[in-house]
Order: sequence, then C-alpha cells, then structure tokens
Amino acid sequence: MKSASFQERLQKPRPLLLDGATGTELSRRGFDVDRPGWSAMAIRECPNLLQTIHRDYVEAGAEIITANTFRAHRRNLEPLGLGDQARDLVAQAVNLAKSACGDCAWVAGSVAPVGDCYTLQQTPDERGLMAAHTEIVQNLIDAEVDLILIETQTNILEAKIACQAASQANVPYFVSFVTDLQGQLLSGETLQQAAVQVGEFDPQAILLNCVSPLIEPRVLREMALASGKPVGIYANTGTLNSDGTWEETGAVSPAVYAGFAKGWLNAEVCLIGGCCGTTPEHISVLRTML
Repeated sequence: MKSASFQERLQKPRPLLLDGATGTELSRRGFDVDRPGWSAMAIRECPNLLQTIHRDYVEAGAEIITANTFRAHRRNLEPLGLGDQARDLVAQAVNLAKSACGDCAWVAGSVAPVGDCYTLQQTPDERGLMAAHTEIVQNLIDAEVDLILIETQTNILEAKIACQAASQANVPYFVSFVTDLQGQLLSGETLQQAAVQVGEFDPQAILLNCVSPLIEPRVLREMALASGKPVGIYANTGTLNSDGTWEETGAVSPAVYAGFAKGWLNAEVCLIGGCCGTTPEHISVLRTML
C-alpha cells in the first residue's frame, strides 16, 4: 500500500522501485511493436494486455508504474491521423495504469523526446519543443497522474524545455537521460553539464534510462555530485552498439541484472527499475534485494 505522501516516501532510505519495460514486454507477449506509433496503437488495440502488464509490475513490487504515454505528443500522433486524439489517448493510458495500481503504486506520466529518440536531426526548434511539451504535460495533469517522468532525453535543450513545462505543474517530476558508458549524451554534451542545467528547474530527481547495464556506478556518483539531487537508474538488459545493432548481455537474467543493480545501489541511488528488455521478474528480484 502506498503511503499518503509521495514526497515523504522519496525521503526514506530504501530506494523507490520503478517498474520495468513496457514496449519490449508488449512484444514478448505477442503485440507488434515494429511499426510507427506502436505505443498509441497498444492503447487502442490491446488495452487489456497493457493493463495486465502494469498489474504484473505492481504484483512484482513496483511502487511507480509508468503509464504508456511515451511519444504521445500531438506532433508524434499526427502522422498516424491521431493528432486530435492526443488528450484522449493520454487519458486512456493513465486510466489503464491507475486501474492496475489501485492504492498500491503511484502512476507516472511518461514524457519522451518529441523527435526520434536517437536522431537529433528530428528534434523541433525551441518553439516547437515548448508547444509540444507544454501540451502533453497539461494532458497528463488533466489525467491526474501522480508524477511526471521526462525520460530518454538526449540533449540538454529539450530536457530543459520539458523540465520548464513540468515545473509549472503542481506534481513532482523526474528527468532522465540516456548516455553512453562514459556518461555522454547523444548530443555530445556531458551528463554533468546536463545535470547542472536541468537542476535549475528543481526536478525531484535526475535519472539514467535506456542505458547499458554495463554503465559504471561512478557515472551515477558524478551525476549526483554535479546536481545535488537524488539520482536513479533504470537500465536495459542489453547494449545498443554504435552501428545500431543490439547486443544482449547477461542482464537478460533477472539475477544477473540484480548483480549490476548492487553496484548502482552502492552509488546511493534513490530510484531503481528497468528499461528495455526487463520484465516483471526482473522487478521482483530487485524488490527482494531491496
């Protein structure tokens, strides 16, 4: 049962446990994610499966469930002919997560990059970024999420704009970056630079996600030192190589993933969970370890 105050829970010494992957878990259970707009299609085509995945993460011990609002900006939905349904799709995704959680977990609204997550050339200009992020944050607030999770950020400018939009909402929010093993963003900027600059907008925590499980704990320590904020991580089970190929690691095994997580816990992370490739079993093992 979740406590009355999310802020109070964040201050407790035991790290908050996030959920694991949604996209790869949908795929593992038979849903086709190899198409544009798969996240929106999941809301429309398999809401019961999506709700079941959320519920499985709650039963595994996750305290925060991330609603399937990844790339649910109007701009991302317009090529699918769903731009005018952006608000309704966000509401549906949040309601599915809420129904799965009951009083057992908080629901986070996911805010992804507006352009492609790994192609900076598709990032809109500042005006376009502000309009897109302001709208999705408002849609998430209207859907009554407990917190906002700005995730998979690859450059400082967009992260700052998303943080600015979230900081004006009356809910807690986190911001999470994706980096290489040395802590460098896709933009070439350093994680330390990013942590300092988004820290000006006072997020409750700064995290890493969609990173290799091989990332060293020192990267987390450096992020914490630069920002002065609580830090966290939810990593993949594999590594994305520079040529775009995916290479699995031993972290596909929940026990091995937990072994990597012990190193992150030694870096005094306040939040921990899983990204691409992780399953409810991964989260269950983390829960036991915590």
